[in-house]
Amino acid sequence: MRTFIKEKYLLLLFFLLLIVTGNAQNFVVNSIVDAVDANPGNGICDDGLGNCPLRAAIQESNALGGAHTITLPAGTLLFQLQESMKMLLQQEI
Repeated sequence: MRTFIKEKYLLLLFFLLLIVTGNAQNFVVNSIVDAVDANPGNGICDDGLGNCPLRAAIQESNALGGAHTITLPAGTLLFQLQESMKMLLQQEI
């Protein structure tokens, strides 16, 4: 009887881990343009033009909650910031 209960709890633990890790996403950044996600929270990093900029990947990851991975291309990246972001960075805190 004790073995059956132990197996039941191990099975429950397995399914809980599967649910938690099964929701993790990997967003691959493929654009240097500073653009927002077209539909945050739908699980797809897309700026509306089929690209996945860094800002959209961060927005998508934040909207979904949990632990996700954002993969950047290898090498040195120079991102283009929108004017509103440039103004925000120039403001004194």
